[in-house]
Amino acid sequence: MGGTSWWSRLRRLPAPVVDAGLALALAAGVTAAIAVGPSQGRSPDAVAYLLGPVLGVLALFRRRWPLAVLLASAAALYLYNLTDYPGLFSAVPLSVALATAWAAGRRGWWSCGSAAVRSSTWP
Repeated sequence: MGGTSWWSRLRRLPAPVVDAGLALALAAGVTAAIAVGPSQGRSPDAVAYLLGPVLGVLALFRRRWPLAVLLASAAALYLYNLTDYPGLFSAVPLSVALATAWAAGRRGWWSCGSAAVRSSTWP
């Protein structure tokens, strides 16, 4: 066995591979959260489950357009929350877009996004 850690091996992966893995994980996580979310209103249908892949596809463009991905992700979550689908905390779906916006130097927009996440999860 080599003396390299998993972190150093992960850092050597090409950026598109990391982005694809992150997008798949985000899409799967959001879809799973919708499936096991607390029941309220109507049960989720195909339109509700479309949110996971939409956020995953948006995450693929996060390096090139971090602010656009943040705004589009927030808009998609806002539209989802306007419906009568099961509750979904916004922190997980927006975490990738918020972290990328922060790293890209969009700290003012990051602050607005994190305030929106906080207000949407406030009891």
